[in-house]
Amino acid sequence: MYIMRVNANSALRKLVEEHPELKGQHIEIKIYQPAVQVGRYDPLTSGDEVLIQADMEGASGQVYTFHPRTFNGTVDAVANLPDVSPYYYPMVVAVLNAAARKVGWIDRSVECSSAEQGQCARYICEFIKEKHGICRIGMIGFHRALLEEAVAVFGVENLAVMDLNPHNIGSFIYGVEVWDGDKDHSPLINFADVLLIAGTNLVNGKADKILQQSGDKPYYLFGTTAAGLAKVNDLPWLCPMSI
Repeated sequence: MYIMRVNANSALRKLVEEHPELKGQHIEIKIYQPAVQVGRYDPLTSGDEVLIQADMEGASGQVYTFHPRTFNGTVDAVANLPDVSPYYYPMVVAVLNAAARKVGWIDRSVECSSAEQGQCARYICEFIKEKHGICRIGMIGFHRALLEEAVAVFGVENLAVMDLNPHNIGSFIYGVEVWDGDKDHSPLINFADVLLIAGTNLVNGKADKILQQSGDKPYYLFGTTAAGLAKVNDLPWLCPMSI
């Protein structure tokens, strides 16, 4: 199963063609995490994905990435960046999310507040329970509130989770061991009835391989990172509390 029929570069170029008013629109990308706004960010030692936000008049778009970059320029300049470069692609996705929100392609592109994450997790878990019953969940990308709620709803024996953060890998969180997200996804996919996939997998190049391995198993992307790419590729996306 190949899911990424349209990458962010192509989608953004098409958006600019269809909405020429975007072409010279000013856009600014900032790193929205205080710890990395001072000094040089090193994802190899931090292990944490960083939130970047693209701001334009009337809209914003967000992406979590290991390759945060700042930018000050125009939408068309971003649209013409090299295709699927690991260093530039997160920036393109953030601008796609902002531009798609600007023209009404999507209606949510900014993550919910910390206080709303529990409510978001409850909605997602209830949605899955209503649609699939009590089932085994494979979570690719650790999200604390979502894992906590999933354990409460489905039981710790029905959860498996993978993550790329070395500080999480090997630890037990809410009774669930966090597996290494850089290794073979097959054990998690074989275990799960339903997959919950963090939107960052669309940015870091892992999503296609995950979905190719998963066959016809149901899956849902979560998080604002996936907003624009989920829309343009018609992918199932759950992000109920985003704005």
